[in-house]
Amino acid sequence: MTHVVYTLDVGGLENGLVNIVNDEASGIRHAIICLKRVGALRGRLGRGVEVFELGKRPGHDVRAFVRLARLFRQLRSDIVHSRNWGTVDAVLAARLAGVPAVVHGEHGYDSDDPEGRNRWKRRVRRACGGLIDRFGYSREKGRQDRQWRRHPAVCPG
Repeated sequence: MTHVVYTLDVGGLENGLVNIVNDEASGIRHAIICLKRVGALRGRLGRGVEVFELGKRPGHDVRAFVRLARLFRQLRSDIVHSRNWGTVDAVLAARLAGVPAVVHGEHGYDSDDPEGRNRWKRRVRRACGGLIDRFGYSREKGRQDRQWRRHPAVCPG
């Protein structure tokens, strides 16, 4: 399983991801792709977890997008799980790379759009909805957001 995050800096989402991939009992091979940089939580990851840093530049970085799709192919990813708005590019990159299953999770809105009203982001969410097999969201986010409802959703506890 390949996970995509913007960084592995200290945060709740990132800490949860580290806990998931460190669960050796699952028997799943995990890889983490950090779009921007790796970050401080790298030190908490187990030895078997591959971590990649793309060095994505701010805005639309076409080179990083191409590297991401190539990396999905190289890893032979069966499942890609992208997390939050900063990784939404991974949805299309995974599909172009032929990844069989794509999961996207939203754990809240960005600080620059705290209520999720940005028209561009809403359009992109709707367009990507058909490319996502499963969508995960926090309970609070799920109450607020109906933009991804073209596909089954998973809401943890």
